[in-house]
Amino acid sequence: MMNHFFSTFVRNRLFAILFVILFFGLVGYMSMRLGKIVEIVFSLRIYVFLFISLCIYMIYMFIYEKSQKIYKKTHRLYAICNVILCFLIYMIIGFLVVDIMSMVISIDVYICYRYFSACYNIWNYQSKTYLCKNGKCLYRRYKEYTSCFFEDIHIGHFMKSDQLDKIVKKVKCLTVDYVFIVGDTFNDDAFEYMNLKVIAQQFKELSNHKKVYAVLGNHDPCSKHSRVYEFFEKANIELLVDDVREFDDFYIIGRDDITTNPYRKSLDELFKHVNTDKPVILL
Repeated sequence: MMNHFFSTFVRNRLFAILFVILFFGLVGYMSMRLGKIVEIVFSLRIYVFLFISLCIYMIYMFIYEKSQKIYKKTHRLYAICNVILCFLIYMIIGFLVVDIMSMVISIDVYICYRYFSACYNIWNYQSKTYLCKNGKCLYRRYKEYTSCFFEDIHIGHFMKSDQLDKIVKKVKCLTVDYVFIVGDTFNDDAFEYMNLKVIAQQFKELSNHKKVYAVLGNHDPCSKHSRVYEFFEKANIELLVDDVREFDDFYIIGRDDITTNPYRKSLDELFKHVNTDKPVILL
């Protein structure tokens, strides 16, 4: 009786409508999730392209299945598409599990994607260029400066000396006035077992033609440790721990990390002697 009901239902127009709705829903869901990974890793927004591509792909699979021809010329392509379909099904299940877990235990829905993109970007470095204009330039003529910001390199288990060397060489090739290292230079306890002398020497190459400043992140060692200051001094990098540096045309303020130093200075304290008529770079 149940089999008869099901076989009748799948031939019903209602099933066809529900199937189409489910089809476009899953394709849209897959496009959003894959698109988010692509955006995180490659900084490309291709959601619409993915949706159209997946629609064409699935429609081709459907037409092939419904074709009455005995010999089908694209049978090899269909075989490849079948393998891809298996991966897509497992990916959808994986994405759904992550989304359901995020609702049950309140985790960030994109936490898995971020770990994936972090691992990927260890070996694939990308740079973005931004043009920043300050409204205060209308009242006073400021000199133009260029700077490079980079962060979260997490020297340790994944980021080894050879990968760090690639980053240093890439930054050295940039024509900038200042280099800012904005936290998480090391990964957790890596400061204890990495060869700090070699790493300091690698970083020192950045300061040959550029002034380098750094602040600490939540994965870096605590700012209270004297070895931290010794390392950055040997690397010829000025470490800013709740410090203010004034220049002719702007200020640089470097805050300590709140997770390792809950007693760090407040912004009000740091800005107490800052002339806010000048632009301020807050690290």
